[in-house]
Amino acid sequence: MEIIINVNEPVILVSHIPLVYRLSNYILGGNNIGIFLRFDTGSVLVLDREKSINRGNNSFHWAIYSFLKPLDCGFNFP
Repeated sequence: MEIIINVNEPVILVSHIPLVYRLSNYILGGNNIGIFLRFDTGSVLVLDREKSINRGNNSFHWAIYSFLKPLDCGFNFP
């Protein structure tokens, strides 16, 4: 988890449910338990690490760049 959170280069991760939503929700929400995003089969989530300035300290946080579900593109899996 530390490698993913602190990565400095573009990375593509391919996963299956439930790991994909557990991982993405951890990255977005830290240790908070809860499901923020609902993934359907074939969903694509693009995250971006943004720089933020908090009280004079430079830090980074992850933000959703894009979240696309198959139905958004007209695909419907049975």
